[in-house]
Amino acid sequence: MTVKGRDRLVAGAGLLVLASSFLPWWTVQVRRMSEDGTTYETSFGSAWHMSSRWSAAVLITVGALVVSLVWRHDRGRVPPLMHLATVAAVALSIFLVLQQWQDVESLSEGSTSVSRVTINAHPLGAEPPSRDPAADIASGFMKRDDLLSFHSAGLNADVGWGMWVGLCAMALAGAALVAANHRSRPQPRAPYHA
Repeated sequence: MTVKGRDRLVAGAGLLVLASSFLPWWTVQVRRMSEDGTTYETSFGSAWHMSSRWSAAVLITVGALVVSLVWRHDRGRVPPLMHLATVAAVALSIFLVLQQWQDVESLSEGSTSVSRVTINAHPLGAEPPSRDPAADIASGFMKRDDLLSFHSAGLNADVGWGMWVGLCAMALAGAALVAANHRSRPQPRAPYHA
């Protein structure tokens, strides 16, 4: 692969990481039963909206890729120590994503921690009832840096598919960095025949 091809791979990986951060990293699905039947309303939260660690992971990864690209453009091959630092930064980003995922508190239907979820409901007579109770329930499970997962027949709150896309994009970014700085072996020249 040529130098420009490797740089395009790094830039593409960076754009993929950045784009993935706007996908649904957190989802809350609420069942709504009415006379018309049962429907499910789903609320989404991006990495930027749901977690400081997820946001930092995206910024660190993109920053490491930009540093590598700028260096390669201005000075050529990235020195080994700087290359190691950029790859380590991407590894740190992957760690932050996984750490936030592991720190999500899982609530069960009989859990006493359900009181931590604040639903925007008002007592009768205080204010008119909410026009969108499903959104009120979802908002209780979509608090930045205080992620609570819950699974029941009527409510599911957990990481969304965007987090997995983002995690894969970060792994691809790390592989692109390694490939971009890999020195290819020179091809032996064919003997000259007159």
